[in-house]
Amino acid sequence: MKKIILGIMFIFIISSVSFAQNGYLDFRWGMTLDEVKNLLDDNYRNRIGRESLGYDPVIFLMYYLYGSEIRNNFGGNLRSPPEQLNINGTWQRRYIPFSSSGYTNWNTEGYCFYLENERLIGVQTTFSNGNIIDELVKRHGDGNRINVQGYQYGYMYNDYRIWISNNRIIIYYYVRHNSMNWTKEIVSYLDSESFRRIAEDSMIENRILLNNERRRID
Repeated sequence: MKKIILGIMFIFIISSVSFAQNGYLDFRWGMTLDEVKNLLDDNYRNRIGRESLGYDPVIFLMYYLYGSEIRNNFGGNLRSPPEQLNINGTWQRRYIPFSSSGYTNWNTEGYCFYLENERLIGVQTTFSNGNIIDELVKRHGDGNRINVQGYQYGYMYNDYRIWISNNRIIIYYYVRHNSMNWTKEIVSYLDSESFRRIAEDSMIENRILLNNERRRID
């Protein structure tokens, strides 16, 4: 019986470590871009460039953390892009995504790395023709559903989920583009501390913009 209990505890510890780890695979939060590139094979390393993704995982985190406020106060539409901050009247990037695909990582399988102050804070992966959600549920449980009503922009989203630990946030969404006839599963692994702060900063910025709009109307 003692051996069985120890075995169960070992499995639980391994499962917990896999979820709460400080990064994704061999990519660790705080790495430089050069350190990240050294972990990639030539196929991905040679295609890493500075790219701007049209759809950002932090907005799904914001819907999860502030969904009722976004729907009730903002009508479901945020004023300020979550990756930007208005500093002294100038929009500046909080973090910069580096993609391993030609334009963005939405149209081909690959990686996207998010760096803030030149340090890694997130890794996004793109999969096609798979069933990634089953593997995520097997490893981490069902996760929490994200209500992103009104956030469509021409794409059809069928499933959005989030898992949160002290060190890492995992965000999953399935997307289908009808006119281009492709489907993808997008999984983002994010530094919990950094992205919670980024989401909070973005909400502060959005509240300021909303209040300014209301004052102009009044």
